Amino acid sequence: MPSSASTAQAWATIDTPVGLLSVGCTPAGLSQVRFGPPPWTASSAPTATPASAAPPGAALTPRGAVTATNVAGTPDAAGTAEAASTAEAASTAEAAGTAEAAGTADVWKVPGDLDAAHDLSRAIVAQLGEYFAGSRRSFDVPVDWTALSGLRQQVLQVLFDTVGYGQTVSYGALADRAGLTGHDAPLPARAVGQIMGSNPIPLVVPCHRVVAADGLGGYSGGTGPEVKRWLLTFEGVLPPTLDWEPDRLNA
Repeated sequence: MPSSASTAQAWATIDTPVGLLSVGCTPAGLSQVRFGPPPWTASSAPTATPASAAPPGAALTPRGAVTATNVAGTPDAAGTAEAASTAEAASTAEAAGTAEAAGTADVWKVPGDLDAAHDLSRAIVAQLGEYFAGSRRSFDVPVDWTALSGLRQQVLQVLFDTVGYGQTVSYGALADRAGLTGHDAPLPARAVGQIMGSNPIPLVVPCHRVVAADGLGGYSGGTGPEVKRWLLTFEGVLPPTLDWEPDRLNA
């Protein structure tokens, strides 16, 4: 099976309490969740609606998507989050969504046989809306793991399979759970932190639920640790502060 690193993707976007979230899908499943617009160049970044947001050379399809003829399908994990450098301070930012926003998602797709990916991207955006409306606690979507390999895939799959809504796990405990203890990685917790920092599918693969043994831990995407705090408060892990709001992240 070709990896998603070389497979074109369909993209959908949704406005969320923590900013714009972009969802990238291959026909095999969800392959990326990013803060900000899809990975067009800065000069052709989408803005408001599919018609006005199309990169140069793009045209509306009959399905209401935009076919972007100048967009590569290569994932950019750095756009999702930045790698962390400490054992307890690595994670990617994750996006929030509202039920209302799910109905206003913009959808783009690169040329190719991506009808299934197009449909999946819209379905995932809808599920994000349900999540933040309080009616969904897990994501019922296929994940395309083919761009990942080795320990990175192993750890992220364990996280996806075992850490649910309202739960947390420490970096070290996740290392144990994923079988990194005794591995050649000299500091398993640090290895997990670095993997969280390069997670290409935050929120759905819930790296916001991986915390430090003695506190919240780091978070490098979006506006940083406050995104992580907001998500954990929303899920009931942390008590809300006086300025916490369920429909937006306070700057």
